[in-house]
Amino acid sequence: MDIRDLTIEENRALYEIVLLAAKAMTKSVVQAEEITQETYLRALTTRKQNPDKQPSTAKHLAGVARSLLSIERKSARRRIETSAGEEQALLAGGATASPETLLLDEAQRRKDETEAARHVATLRTKLADHEFEVAICDHLADDVTKPADLVKLTGRTHAEVDAALRRIRRTMKNILAAERGEQEEEVP
Repeated sequence: MDIRDLTIEENRALYEIVLLAAKAMTKSVVQAEEITQETYLRALTTRKQNPDKQPSTAKHLAGVARSLLSIERKSARRRIETSAGEEQALLAGGATASPETLLLDEAQRRKDETEAARHVATLRTKLADHEFEVAICDHLADDVTKPADLVKLTGRTHAEVDAALRRIRRTMKNILAAERGEQEEEVP
């Protein structure tokens, strides 16, 4: 069963179950509501759930909520560690980078961007006979990265989008392998 197929009453009851599970995990009403909202958003923007291969919808959504909470906690720890490191650097007197370091960093960023643009141009050339893959590359360039969004934008099936993404990845892998002097894989 999928939340898109539920009635309003069933959806409300399921929402309450997920909210209660999130409250139990977070011990915060506000954070539980945010996690539950994000859980529902994720459920609505991903593929429909397969009841034969996945647990009940409630268990599935509770698992998504647990995963989101875990990601949020790891992110918070990283922010704390990063700010502590920056604080330590300030105390040690290394508050700012030298102008030379900043210029070198900017030059490296530009070099990386140029190399990436060259790789994308080579990818588009190699995929010239595959219009659908080139169209997906255009969507990826516009920061559309979720397969579900690509399905909506292209009007193709998940299987077609997945196959195209695999072909794009294999082609890019071959481009990078060729640059390293390695043998390329044949891309169907």
